[in-house]
Amino acid sequence: MDNKLKLHLDKVADRLLYGVMAHSQMMQYYDFLSLPHYADSHAKHYHEESETYHKYMRMLIGEYNYIYRTEPSAIIPNMIPAGWNKVNTFAINDEDRKKAVVEGLGEWLRWEENTHETFKEAFEYAYAHGEIFTAEMIRGMLESVSDEIRNIKHYISKRSAIVDVEMVEEDKYIEPMTEDAKDKGESV
Repeated sequence: MDNKLKLHLDKVADRLLYGVMAHSQMMQYYDFLSLPHYADSHAKHYHEESETYHKYMRMLIGEYNYIYRTEPSAIIPNMIPAGWNKVNTFAINDEDRKKAVVEGLGEWLRWEENTHETFKEAFEYAYAHGEIFTAEMIRGMLESVSDEIRNIKHYISKRSAIVDVEMVEEDKYIEPMTEDAKDKGESV
């Protein structure tokens, strides 16, 4: 494995590990805000990304006899906005929840868009250098990230149409999407 490929593969691993930790933080954040459907959504992503991370680590070992190591401080996410550690759940009102949802979705979208770019660069490099198995694995992850970006944009557009405070309290605007609906940008 050449050094540039190793750099790309490490960047992908960094994004995967960060994603696992970020979704864990977002679960805590939304549970803290009493928004269980958002927390459950991140729990689903947490488990999916944990599994992807594990498969990717196995691929690095199996294909390259390489074990990924990084400095933990380099990838610790900070998804929970500053100041929330000074608030207790009793002090949170509906406006706080609305703001938190908007901020959380925006941060999640930015994160996924950056992840998409990292995966795309790694895919292109691996493919161009004949690392087809690796490229195909990364391509699959790239497609998953594209789906996630589409879903987040769907949630944001649906969220921006909601002004009723009760909808925030009931946490109803995160809905599962069918495969057909994903393509059309519709919910179930």
